[in-house]
Amino acid sequence: MKAQLIPMSVFAVVAAAAVYAQNPLVGKVNIPFDFVMGNQAMPAGHYTVEHGIAEPLLILKSGDGKVGSVITNWIESSNAQTVGRLVFHQYGKQYFLSEAWTPGSKSGYQLRTTSHERELAARLGIQTGTTIVAAAK
Repeated sequence: MKAQLIPMSVFAVVAAAAVYAQNPLVGKVNIPFDFVMGNQAMPAGHYTVEHGIAEPLLILKSGDGKVGSVITNWIESSNAQTVGRLVFHQYGKQYFLSEAWTPGSKSGYQLRTTSHERELAARLGIQTGTTIVAAAK
């Protein structure tokens, strides 16, 4: 019995990974400005937004093959999202990825505010930055 349990467990993990790999979180999105995701500077461009096998890991894959990832917190909305979307906070000319929402779901991912974002907001005297939304195609 124990001998069968290990192969079955491995199969279940591989099957779950295949489902997640084929199911993007937000989808494909064009972000027309440079931005910060966690502590990573990300260039403007086309991205595929996914979640990792170990949720709540948020992964952005750029069109040129670069990958960024960050651990997030779960958030809930009272309404299901009609499209996948990313939410950014803007402080001056700097953008910080704040949230990612899954289409057809009430759940999303919220990135932790970094010390850099807090310092920038304090220096500019801003409580909350302007919210910019990029919707998936």
